[in-house]
Amino acid sequence: MSRPKISLGMAFYDDSVGVRSTLQQYRIFHADVMDQVELIVVDNHPDSKHGQDVRNLCGHITRSGQKCRYMTCNEVGTSQSREMVFREAEGEWVFCTDSHIELDSDPRYPPHTLRRLLDWIEENGDSKDLITGPMVYDDLKAYNTHYDDVWNEGT
Repeated sequence: MSRPKISLGMAFYDDSVGVRSTLQQYRIFHADVMDQVELIVVDNHPDSKHGQDVRNLCGHITRSGQKCRYMTCNEVGTSQSREMVFREAEGEWVFCTDSHIELDSDPRYPPHTLRRLLDWIEENGDSKDLITGPMVYDDLKAYNTHYDDVWNEGT
């Protein structure tokens, strides 16, 4: 496989169900572009059963021909493991999500997120933009699409 266009990474701690669901969702619903994607999973608790399950899953995905790397990070906290995604990524573009985030899972938004993202990259390859998706709340009705870069109520 040549250098991937996109490195799609996630960090997790004892969430093998979320990781499995997300990785399989990418592979099923984005099969048409997965040859341009590397998957990166960083485990903050590799000695757990969850760690072993995800390590095995990543091995299976790799043996099936998809680039999928399982890495461990024994430092406490999520910042270090997410930073590891960016540091170790081989793709031209790097995207980091939580382990339970599934693209195209909300029918209110257009499907084919990775295809549309690759098209955007093709048209805007020199961009230095930071790209984020909407934050959808638990009621599946309220959402935020923009970040207000100001201090709010002392936080």
